[in-house]
Amino acid sequence: MVMAQLKLYPKCYWIWNHRTWCLQELESLGKANWTFELGIVSKLLEADSRNFHGWHYRRYVVQQIESKAVKEAKTPSDKALSTLKIDLDEFRYTTQKIKKNISNFSAWHNRSKLIPKIFSLIAEDPDRKTLEHDYREELALFSSPHHLLLKELEMVKNGHVYGS
Repeated sequence: MVMAQLKLYPKCYWIWNHRTWCLQELESLGKANWTFELGIVSKLLEADSRNFHGWHYRRYVVQQIESKAVKEAKTPSDKALSTLKIDLDEFRYTTQKIKKNISNFSAWHNRSKLIPKIFSLIAEDPDRKTLEHDYREELALFSSPHHLLLKELEMVKNGHVYGS
């Protein structure tokens, strides 16, 4: 029922709030499927990639996925590594959305939340060797704040995303 309402009124914040409440209730019963929720919000953002409420909900869902990954991790290094992977995937997602529309301010906002988290996780020095193959481009961007800033400014200046 909530999904039907979201399809009809995707920018109505109280429907998103109700969905959040429903998922919190399911989580308390151990029945929330956060991966499924990420798929749903991804599909809704395909229809309207600038929907601020959808992006806010996506951040909430990703936060829940991160919490679950941290609980399942056995060592502090595994915790940092699993969270870093999730955040790098989200960084990729924002890059894809910005590639489609450079003025997608919701994607830029989401990115602004991710960048400090990623730098912080990299500073914890998780074993990056396991990430090198899948996240080589992203890790190169995060080699220094100055390097990332230059690439981001280049993207804005030229109206396209680096590597495209």
